[in-house]
Order: sequence, then structure tokens, then C-alpha cells
Amino acid sequence: MRLNKAHLNIVLLRQQQFIGTRTLALSIKFLSQSLKFKQTRMMIKPEIEKILFNISLPLFMTNQKDL
Repeated sequence: MRLNKAHLNIVLLRQQQFIGTRTLALSIKFLSQSLKFKQTRMMIKPEIEKILFNISLPLFMTNQKDL
């Protein structure tokens, strides 16, 4: 459970400061794998909108630098 909270904090910290791409990707992957368990789903549920709309989706969008 502590490991899940640590990865959730890393992902949420992305909104306030720079987190390396590899670190962020591994934390998101770890959380997505841990969603199989009810206790983890309940922990992440209040934050899921932030994770999806403010962190994950912007990573998939292209910007001027990418072009």
C-alpha cells in the first residue's frame, strides 16, 4: 500500500514540478497494474480525473516542439 501511495504522489507531483519521463511512465504503469486490486482502486479513485486529464492526456498530445 505504501508503494502505491508513493507512485501516486510521484504522478500527482508532475503538476507542480518536473518529473522525468521514464519515472513518470513507470509510476503510471505501476498504478495501472495495481488497479486490479480493490484497495488500490479505492485509493486512486478520487485522483483519477487529475491523472487522466491533467497528466496522461497532455503527454499524448503533440506540441510545437514535437513538430
